[in-house]
Parts: sequence; structure tokens; C-alpha cells
Amino acid sequence: KDDVFFRGSIVADGDGSLRYVHGTDENGYVVIDSINGSEMKLKGDKLEYTAANLTAEAATLANLAKEAFPDAARFERFDKLLKDFDVEAAKRGITDEKKALLYLQVNRLLEANPMAVLSQAERADLAEQMMSHAVHPRTVDQGGNGTCNVTTLEVRNYAKNPEKNAQLLADIAINGKFVSNEGVTIDMRALENGIKPDVEASRALKLQREGDGALLKADGSRDWSSQLTENAMVN
Repeated sequence: KDDVFFRGSIVADGDGSLRYVHGTDENGYVVIDSINGSEMKLKGDKLEYTAANLTAEAATLANLAKEAFPDAARFERFDKLLKDFDVEAAKRGITDEKKALLYLQVNRLLEANPMAVLSQAERADLAEQMMSHAVHPRTVDQGGNGTCNVTTLEVRNYAKNPEKNAQLLADIAINGKFVSNEGVTIDMRALENGIKPDVEASRALKLQREGDGALLKADGSRDWSSQLTENAMVN
């Protein structure tokens, strides 16, 4: 028929959602569309999220946040970060497309996933840290670690392209590894410090989980999300 809107393969995910797999584009990427408006491109082992529907991702995030943060005080703190990010995004010229892609990655962290290498509670901790940095990029610190150069890149991404840090962090938290821009798979679990929080990040986690108010870490210290992001950038 003339009104056929799609030609390709249809794949059902484990959660029942459908993805439409198109042919290879001119750059050698396989284009994959989801019925919720997201788009991915796959080349070799590298999967890039290239588009998302802001309305759909924001609605999903609102529901997932309630489940991920059953404690009322933590939910209110996380919800405030989302509201504050909307304000900051407008100030910094972050487009709706980038907001949608950021929310998509936060949703990947918060959604139930029995195959993820980190627990749902741990991924929720990382999501909250990530949103805090997206609101206030200058809260990113290297702490007592020699990662100045990549810390600068991490700050710059949060300020202008927070979705880039978000996918890197989500890939690590879910799969324990990520694929570099060169197509090389880096298994973070095989590195010396692995993906578990170091001493500095563990102190920050304790404050985040047990402390009062909006403070997630001590000023100048490095949290777990930055530990993972910076170690990945170094490698």
C-alpha cells in the first residue's frame, strides 16, 4: 500500500516493547527506532542513542522516580533536581533533544533490570549523583585523584552535553563495560579498581544515603558517578 510507513525488521524486547530495525545507513550504522520515539544507531558493538521523545521520557522518568526512591525525602530531593535541571537547561541553551536523551539514560538507570551488574538501588544512587552534576556541573570534583584532564571534560559535558556522560555511566552501571568511539570494548570490571566505589566515593555514598538536606557529598570530594566516568575516560 502507498501509506506503508515502515519497511524493515520488528524486534520485541524483553519488556514487550517493539523496535524497528532499518537497513544500514550511508555511514555503516544500523538504525533502530522504538515506538516511544527513541532512535539508536548500531555499528559493530557500539550503540549510540541519537534521538528521544521528551514527553515520553519525562513521563517515564516521573513514574520510575517514585519507585526508585521510596523514601519521601529522597524522592523530593531527586524531584527537585529534575525541576532545577529544567531551569538550568533553559539558561544554558540545552535543547529539548538533549534533555530527552539525558532522561532516556536516567530511565535506563532507574528501570528494573535483573541483568544489570549493579543493583537497582545502586543505579538509583548514580542517577541522583548524575542529575546533581547536570544541574550544577561545578560540583564535579577529582578529589584526591590525578584525573584533572578528564574531570575538565566531565564538567564540560555536564554543562553542554549531559547526555554524553549519562550514556557512558548507564552503559557501565548496566553492562559493566562500554564501547569507545574507536569501537573498542572496555570492561570496567577488569580494571584495577573495578566498578565498586572507592573509599572516597563510599564516604560520599554514606552521606547521600543517610545525610539530611540537599548535600550529596563533601565539597571537593569525588563521588561514585565521577569515579566511574573519569576512569572510563582515562581508559
